[in-house]
Amino acid sequence: MNKKKIAVVGLGKIGLFHLSILRNLDSVEIAGFVDEKKAVQKTVRGMGVQVPFFPSVQELLSKTEVNGIFACVPPAFNPSIAEACIPKGVSLFVEKPMAADLAGAKKMLSILSAQKAAPANAVGYMVAHAPIFIKLREILTAGILGPIESYSASILLGEVFKKQEGWRQNPKISGGGAVAVLGSHLLYLVQSSLGMPKTIQAKTTSLYSIVEDVADIEFKHEDFSGKIKISWSEPDCPDVVIRIEIKGSKADLLVQENRITLKEKSSGQTKIFYPWDLPSEPCEGLKVRPAREGYAAQDIAFVNSIGAGKDNLVSFQAGVQVQRLIEGVYRSAASGSSLAVPE
Repeated sequence: MNKKKIAVVGLGKIGLFHLSILRNLDSVEIAGFVDEKKAVQKTVRGMGVQVPFFPSVQELLSKTEVNGIFACVPPAFNPSIAEACIPKGVSLFVEKPMAADLAGAKKMLSILSAQKAAPANAVGYMVAHAPIFIKLREILTAGILGPIESYSASILLGEVFKKQEGWRQNPKISGGGAVAVLGSHLLYLVQSSLGMPKTIQAKTTSLYSIVEDVADIEFKHEDFSGKIKISWSEPDCPDVVIRIEIKGSKADLLVQENRITLKEKSSGQTKIFYPWDLPSEPCEGLKVRPAREGYAAQDIAFVNSIGAGKDNLVSFQAGVQVQRLIEGVYRSAASGSSLAVPE
């Protein structure tokens, strides 16, 4: 087997998580790292990964062969990494959100579009690969609900309850607060499952942070509307909780607590899809199965796409669509009015 030579840029919590998956893939050879923190280097050595560290992506690419990079850094740095990698034909996975603003995301897409043979590319919305949301898309695609009438959705986490420090509190680096860092997962699910809205009305609230901690959003589509709540300051919510309720002309659907409840209107019958009814996460080639669904499938899909000439489920193109919604939320909240989704 010809192994893919993969490097990881940024070895914070999420970078180490991706590394824990990649180092257990038979198809991957870890080629190098970019991170100057001595403590991180010690941690990686302790994991038994004996490959070189480099001070920059440019030096990494000039001194070792790399087929693909996992960029696990704050969003503001992704465009410069794309600029270094993509023209050299190096495939690039970036953690979400794609960039700190819509302009940065568009720049990355334009760099990709300028290549005659674009390398593989992906954005880290792992929810796209989670079995429960794969099943949600299947139900919607099959038209079981009939024409959509309305929906409501939320993504909640109890993490921020006091003044915060670090890159997440600097919107020029993070792209924003709860909406960009946490809520972008839900925004991806909305646009990929229900389509892009036409207008956005948003209100954001800062409880503890410089950036927003809570957002209440209304999306208006062509024939229906939806309400969304995003909060990383939710009491009694130690883990991320996503809830989606969709009302259709034929049936209503609820995604909650890792199961889907489908209620037909004509018969009143209810069907529940439990975790064991959902599609299994494709973990072929993985020696150790990770605890969090979606991450392994996402990483495996990206690695397999390198050199294969096929798009990933969440490509740069999809990442730009989510970035349009993030930008629209912030513009609407700043103006206090309903606005069209920015192009």
